[in-house]
Amino acid sequence: MRGWYRTPMAFRTLIETDALATHLHDPGFVIVDCRFSLDDEGWGEREYTAQYLPGAVYAHLGRDLAGPTTGRNGRHPLPDPTALTDTFGRLGIGNGMQVVAYDQDSGMYASRLWWLLKWLGHDAAAGLNGGFAATDVAIVCGANDIVNPAAQDDPTSPIAGMPVLEVWKAKTSIVMKRSMASGYAGVDNPLFYKENNRMLFGDAKKMLDEVLVALKA
Repeated sequence: MRGWYRTPMAFRTLIETDALATHLHDPGFVIVDCRFSLDDEGWGEREYTAQYLPGAVYAHLGRDLAGPTTGRNGRHPLPDPTALTDTFGRLGIGNGMQVVAYDQDSGMYASRLWWLLKWLGHDAAAGLNGGFAATDVAIVCGANDIVNPAAQDDPTSPIAGMPVLEVWKAKTSIVMKRSMASGYAGVDNPLFYKENNRMLFGDAKKMLDEVLVALKA
């Protein structure tokens, strides 16, 4: 099971939209839609049914990317490796396949699939990067590790190599959260201190609603 797929040509962290566009019909690529909502666990699958990237398959966080819950092992525990291998096979992921994961732009659920693939030794896995360099303003609501540039810039970081959303490449990024506290990984986020970033402290939803009202005024 370990050492499934390793090649120097593989995409291992992120893949840009233009790069993926050249591989949409490549039989060596498996595109996985990981859209999900904790508030409505059927939302992602409904969205996938309505529209998805060409050739993409769907992976459900609860059914496909987590194991059975016991009431003592958390909301989405790690799946059994054998069961996970079977799931990957059903999704078309096998030896020699390049996997590209995407979700509804937060990256949280795509990163879950990315990590699980690495856990089983499948190196050819990447998150889809939407391309922030062409974006005027990127607004981050509450997220932390998934927008931490240390994943790319600091090889000693606990999150080194993790797919992240490169919001710092936008002309301006605005982070809405309650404090400067670290994320689940427990590491500081250099994004907060970048010259093109602004911090707005408070309830993210309330602040975003106020921003939208101001923009419409």
